[in-house]
Amino acid sequence: MLNELSLLIDSSQGSRLSLVDLRASGLPMPISVGETLRVNGSIAQLPYVEGDYAIGLTVNTPEYWENVFDLARLSVTGRVSGNGYTPCAPIYRGTTELEFTASTETLSN
Repeated sequence: MLNELSLLIDSSQGSRLSLVDLRASGLPMPISVGETLRVNGSIAQLPYVEGDYAIGLTVNTPEYWENVFDLARLSVTGRVSGNGYTPCAPIYRGTTELEFTASTETLSN
């Protein structure tokens, strides 16, 4: 039985940015030694700024536990702004770009 299977996303500097813990899905994960379990899924959005990111896994069974790092790499390229502004360099923006809405209101004195 698989106790835990999590997708790990780390920055190129080694900081953990995200963890997708499949236990939260409620899916059964019955697997025995020598068997293969395929998990299919999708992530709605990865709001990371430009840069390189590492993908890994945490695997935990009664017989085995390990973090497996650098299984794959993810490169995020810059987006073109639709309203004509140039975003700050990624070093100033952190690692995630939050989706937001805003409005303005002019107040009279």
